Amino acid sequence: MNEDPMRGIRAITIQRHSNGSLGKVRIVFGPHHFIELHSDTEGRVDFWLGTTHHGIRADASDVNSPLERIVEAARKQFPGNTLDSTPLWDGQSQTIY
Repeated sequence: MNEDPMRGIRAITIQRHSNGSLGKVRIVFGPHHFIELHSDTEGRVDFWLGTTHHGIRADASDVNSPLERIVEAARKQFPGNTLDSTPLWDGQSQTIY
C-alpha cells in the first residue's frame, strides 16, 4: 500500500451551484498537479490543467473548442503520448453526482 501522501490521486473536490448542478470539479494528483472543470449554470465548461499555481485553461463547451485545438497540438508535439480510444474501466466505479 502506498503511504506517500504526494503520490497517486490525492483529492477530488466538487462544488455545486444553488440549483444542484455541478459547478466545479477539482482533482489533485501526484506531487503538485491538478485538473479543474468549471461549469456555469448554462452548461459552458472551462477546463484547467496545471501544476501548483501555473497552468493552462481553455473553453471546452463546444466541438472544435479551444481545448480540442490544444489537445490536437499536444498530440502532434508528443506523438508517443496520444490516446486514440479510452480503455474500458476494470472493476468498480462510482458516479458521484
